[in-house]
Amino acid sequence: MSLGGDQAAQYIRNPVVSQSVKAALQKLAALQQKVADTASRSTLKEQRVSDIGSDQSRIRANMDRLSQSSDLYKRYVKTLSDEEDELAKLRDDIAKLRDLESARRKDVPDCVQTLEVG
Repeated sequence: MSLGGDQAAQYIRNPVVSQSVKAALQKLAALQQKVADTASRSTLKEQRVSDIGSDQSRIRANMDRLSQSSDLYKRYVKTLSDEEDELAKLRDDIAKLRDLESARRKDVPDCVQTLEVG
């Protein structure tokens, strides 16, 4: 189950390993890749949440020095509003990706138990 992608690739390329074992390893490697891809997508969205948080802190600090009637202040209000909408979507996406990653992680041992390498 903890076979790394490089290790699996070595076995798959090895001419001594049977086709059924190679197919089983390819299936397992594909599942592991799906887990990694899902985790990566979640990490990217989490980084965006962090970036927005930093941007909002900067904007709020700038807003403290501006007149509320200035065009820049109004633009900042619009930006904050847009970012809040994006944050809500990102948080929803992250929750879904975490659920998907968890489900995919559970699929790996299930796959290992059902592999037929006859």
